[in-house]
Amino acid sequence: VSVNPFAEDWFAYGSPTSYTWKPMSNAIVFGLGFSTLLTLIVTPAALALPLRLKRMNVPLPSRNSLRVPGLAAARERFGR
Repeated sequence: VSVNPFAEDWFAYGSPTSYTWKPMSNAIVFGLGFSTLLTLIVTPAALALPLRLKRMNVPLPSRNSLRVPGLAAARERFGR
């Protein structure tokens, strides 16, 4: 269905412009569904993961254990 208020017939069935509406609506609906799934399920699960691992006594890497190559030399050189 194509809706054009400037044409003689407001609604046209099977017109060339009506073929773009279905793929566009599918993309919008599935995009909204996917973003809702990410927002309501994946993000809270990812945020709760460190606490869950801590409760299970899984050792998490500390800030001191994350070594960056050349960081100590850069701190000495630039005085930070």
